[in-house]
Amino acid sequence: MDLQNELNIRPTVSLTSEDGSEVAGFPWNYCTDIVCFDKEPIDFSALSYTPFTNGTPLTFTVTFTDEINALGVKTYNKAGEVTHRELPYTTTDNHTFIFEGPFPTDESEIALNIKVDFVNEGMAHYFFPLKLE
Repeated sequence: MDLQNELNIRPTVSLTSEDGSEVAGFPWNYCTDIVCFDKEPIDFSALSYTPFTNGTPLTFTVTFTDEINALGVKTYNKAGEVTHRELPYTTTDNHTFIFEGPFPTDESEIALNIKVDFVNEGMAHYFFPLKLE
């Protein structure tokens, strides 16, 4: 088993706002059929939150060779609690999705979590901390 190769073939998820600017985010874990690369628990209160106008459409793009089996979008508050599960999104092609918001929350800072389940290669979680304006 080549664990280094398993690590190198990880998918990426990018998030861009309507004007094309990228939103900073980070991978949290990735699992293949062979191995899981888990990270330490996230301290949501210590994250740097990117200013974002709530209601602006967000496009998230998954870069990977495998087909996507399922996609989940949810939000967390600064205490690390899930505030919304299964937020709606629109599929534009096999690897591009749009969340048209606004986020249904009174929170001023949220962490957007995108979970991608792949047909053959496992799953990945990405987080994008947003400061809603």
